[in-house]
Amino acid sequence: MPGGDSALSARLAQALGAQWEARCNGVLIACIGTDRSTGDSLGPITGDLLDRSAPAGVTVVGSIEDPLHALNLEGRLTASLATFKARPLVIAVDAALGDLRHTGGLFLTEGPLVPGSTVGKGLPGIGDISLSGVVGPLDEEPMLTLSSIRLHLVVQMARRIDSALRGALALSESDGQAAMSSKPSRRVSSLSGACSETNSRISGSRAWSAR
Repeated sequence: MPGGDSALSARLAQALGAQWEARCNGVLIACIGTDRSTGDSLGPITGDLLDRSAPAGVTVVGSIEDPLHALNLEGRLTASLATFKARPLVIAVDAALGDLRHTGGLFLTEGPLVPGSTVGKGLPGIGDISLSGVVGPLDEEPMLTLSSIRLHLVVQMARRIDSALRGALALSESDGQAAMSSKPSRRVSSLSGACSETNSRISGSRAWSAR
């Protein structure tokens, strides 16, 4: 894993740890986007990668075959959340448009993102933690820009997100197991237990970026 992605995994693990005690009922990763637009396929490609190796207790929604997009977003998330005994920790992943200098960058926010904001779609904020990948510059024709993004860039970014998330989940689970060993009287749940203007506008109060 490249050094920048190791740092991103560490920051993700910190964010997961901060949220985990409040939501110890599993993790839902919402990979938002569509395969009909190259730039907007970041979420579905990431979902495909994550779904191959997601640990127990982690549900991935959104893939190339079955994308999570504006037309089915609310219904599918509602149905997925209903499969948990209590509300899980939700991590949202989506493509973003922003400053040209940030192209290829990943933005981690402890808070929700708003899918489709730069293309005029009024969708609800999603995620306790969110990851947005800037796939290109924000301009007057965002739909055209998204459709002209190189697939190579999107695939490389999806691989980085997949690697960072899997690393963060592993770090968080390791921390949870260490806490259970050192403090047996305290109930601690591991992740495998039961218990930039953008295509997605970042609305959380704390953001961190990796290039």
